[in-house]
Amino acid sequence: MTHFSSAVSCAPVLGDALDEAVALARAAFGDEPPALAIVFASDGYPALETLGARVAAHLPGVPFVGGTSGGCVFDATRFGYTGVCVALLGGDDLRVETRAVAITSADLLEVATAARELRLLADAHAEEGRGELTCLAFAPSRGIVGDALVAALKKGAAAHAQLVGGLLAEEGSMSGGRVWSDAGVSETRVVLAGLYTERPLGVAVRHGWTPIGDTHRVTRADGARLLELDGRPALDVWLEEATRHGGDLPLAGRGAGSLALHLAARYELAILGTESHAGGEPIVRGSRVIHEDRTVELFGSVPEGADVRLVTATEGSLFAAARHAAEHALGKVAEASGALALTCAGRALVLGDRYHLEPELLAKTLGVPLGGTTVTGEIALARRAADGFYNSTAVLLVFPR
Repeated sequence: MTHFSSAVSCAPVLGDALDEAVALARAAFGDEPPALAIVFASDGYPALETLGARVAAHLPGVPFVGGTSGGCVFDATRFGYTGVCVALLGGDDLRVETRAVAITSADLLEVATAARELRLLADAHAEEGRGELTCLAFAPSRGIVGDALVAALKKGAAAHAQLVGGLLAEEGSMSGGRVWSDAGVSETRVVLAGLYTERPLGVAVRHGWTPIGDTHRVTRADGARLLELDGRPALDVWLEEATRHGGDLPLAGRGAGSLALHLAARYELAILGTESHAGGEPIVRGSRVIHEDRTVELFGSVPEGADVRLVTATEGSLFAAARHAAEHALGKVAEASGALALTCAGRALVLGDRYHLEPELLAKTLGVPLGGTTVTGEIALARRAADGFYNSTAVLLVFPR
């Protein structure tokens, strides 16, 4: 049996928020010791570098992973733009191994090595009847390419693991972020938690962005830097297409940063041919930085030669997608004990001050304890899935009872 509890505190002082969130989560968890704590905290708290020691003092001997929320934290009943979320996992169906990996290479081979260690440990856990491996992964978004992180995790864990996690950010930003674990707080590590269970966990991902307009060819790209569409500067084609579909353009007087956020909130790019990766939806990429040469840096890579279309979203389409992800993840377990939700900060750009309604919808659909935060790039690799790094999505990880 797997146990899950979660709690959020929005106290203005980090120590008070952590005290309250741990106490509430611990009270809901029961008498047995948890096997893992997952902790998210708003980046705006002062003295955040002390969080690792604080968690260890609250939960002695309990491994933990997590990191900063650049947007919000939530549980089934509470939501805060400033706060701490603590989720606890345990039970006789679960064993946990954690790793904190210092980043030393662009291709993240060190992460592949750590993921391989987790995979090899799965053999021993399988002998005890826990043959399912799900790997949680959290990383700061500055200097980490999400696609490279997923590729490294897949290389190390091979076909034996499901993947769930995200890139974390600073408050009010789409980059930066810190992670923490038993090894402390860091801006230059990736933290991993291998979850070994008797039964598979439920993983689902969905975004709700709908393709519009014409199909365009990526004629030049360099990883996440989109240089040309149809042989022309990428931004020119992007803005023309957005204008044809009612975009609030031209954006005279707005800076490049404002324009990037404007496009990320209203018109993103869908990579055609990737529909099988997310239950019929193409993978989407949002604009992160617009450069003076009219190229666009995205939140994830797009392959040269790919066909793309603009996509747009509404409150209704995002909520429908979140409900679909929750129902799909629930359908993968016979009975649920709780769920972890990682939702893209970019969804808040669409929903505005109604963003709190999405976690409420998730909690109502799931009907079990829920904990989560916003991230700036989502990791979700279920069994038989082809890809693993997404933007603008809601990711659900459901734990069986």
